[in-house]
Amino acid sequence: LKQIIRHHSYQATSCSQRVFLISNTVAIGISVRKEEISIMRLIGATNFMIRAPFIVEGVMIGLIGALIPLAGTYFLYTKGIVYLSERFHVLSNLFYFVPVGEIYPLLIGAALILGVGIGFFGSFFTIRKYMKV
Repeated sequence: LKQIIRHHSYQATSCSQRVFLISNTVAIGISVRKEEISIMRLIGATNFMIRAPFIVEGVMIGLIGALIPLAGTYFLYTKGIVYLSERFHVLSNLFYFVPVGEIYPLLIGAALILGVGIGFFGSFFTIRKYMKV
């Protein structure tokens, strides 16, 4: 039970760190573009038109933040299985290593959904906090 709680606390901490980093990035973008935002308001831009670029920025950061670890995981997993099966024949007899083709589609879907979701929520709440729109 302690291991399960510890594992989930690590995941929650990692998720909150990602939201924090995306929120700070979007907040910096908002503060840099204050003059542009005020010009957009004077021209008559709707709240959606002002918020949309920042939400897209947060989603893109989350997407890139999901794709980089996926590429690393793919490379390390394929090389790791080959290395282990060549060097340690006992392990290949004891364990069945799941091929990358079976497990990777699930990882891609989960990572992309989490990355986009974290990016969206991080940017959405930051926009509401800093823009008062």
